[in-house]
Amino acid sequence: MHCSYSFFLVTAFAMWRPRSWDDSKILTALYTLYSILSFTVYYTFLISQILDIVLLAENIQQITENMIQLINVVNVSQKSLCFFLKRKKIIRFMDYFFEDMTLPQSPREKEIQKSFDDESKGNSQKLFVLYSVSVVMYVYMPFFISKREDRVLPYRAWRPYSLDNVNYYYLAYLHQSWSVTIAATGNAATETLVSGFMIQICAQFEILEHRFMQLPKILKEMRENGESESTVLATERSIIIKLIHHHWRIFEMTELFNDIFVFVILSQFVTSITVLCVSTYNLALCKSVNNDFVTIFMYLLCMLLQIFMYTWYGNEITLRSCDLGNRIFLSEWRSLNPPTVKNLLIIAQRTMKPIILSSGYVITLSNVAFTSIVKTSYSVFNVLNV
Repeated sequence: MHCSYSFFLVTAFAMWRPRSWDDSKILTALYTLYSILSFTVYYTFLISQILDIVLLAENIQQITENMIQLINVVNVSQKSLCFFLKRKKIIRFMDYFFEDMTLPQSPREKEIQKSFDDESKGNSQKLFVLYSVSVVMYVYMPFFISKREDRVLPYRAWRPYSLDNVNYYYLAYLHQSWSVTIAATGNAATETLVSGFMIQICAQFEILEHRFMQLPKILKEMRENGESESTVLATERSIIIKLIHHHWRIFEMTELFNDIFVFVILSQFVTSITVLCVSTYNLALCKSVNNDFVTIFMYLLCMLLQIFMYTWYGNEITLRSCDLGNRIFLSEWRSLNPPTVKNLLIIAQRTMKPIILSSGYVITLSNVAFTSIVKTSYSVFNVLNV
């Protein structure tokens, strides 16, 4: 299955029930219970942080201490909700990649598919490791290296009980550590899955381009093997119809992708801009390169990588949708029949209007958008730092 590693992560962190479990009432009930328990944990953590900001925070530094994780939890909550509410659409989107026209058929197409699958898996593993290291350094490492009397909770939060009792402290620490682990790793899982879907769309363009380039070669081999002209013409017509349907299917994929993840992408853009500003401000407050500095820097790097993956692969889809026309003209199209050439011209003309992914019609997923976000965040940081 495509994006299998990302699906493993979102399944492990209570965001996606495996499709193979749908027929089992027991497994469905158990996973639903696990999801409810996980959501309860980090929603209560979210409420405790909001109450701390409203009731206990006394200055801007105390507010910004909680702001980063608070925004992250809200962002993950929105993504989780999307996966639950749009499960049927996500399944329909996944099924597109297992149709006859989209499955790799030749050894070369299988190589193309494998290269994109490996790229998706590599991105997932790297981002997951980066998030995991950040969580370990900020949440778990201080617990083990600090003296018992110096131990504090990773995050400020309102609690209806005192931490003077060591058992209450361990309970609060377990609550926060579990919440942050689910939120951080769940965030990495959803980001790599969404960008993984974008990588699969790029793979479909690559396979389609390969098929366009192979069409004249297939017909040439048929003529060299002594096939009748009527058979060659019938094969040519059959192949070009399949290529047209495949091209149209890619457009349907991108439209459905945008419909499913428009709010996820928009939420990530808003979150990234806010976190970039707050994290940079917190870095400026650090007076030395300590554990807090390294942790904030790594979290800042995670946010940059997330938004970069969105904009990079969104830009790749746009470029590949345009480049298809160039690939058609580079093929041996002059050896094809006039009706087929006309169809190729129509396809090439369609590629002049590129596929552009956007987040709520506000921000287009492109490299220009990434640089704009970084510039905007820096401008806001300058305002905060005045």
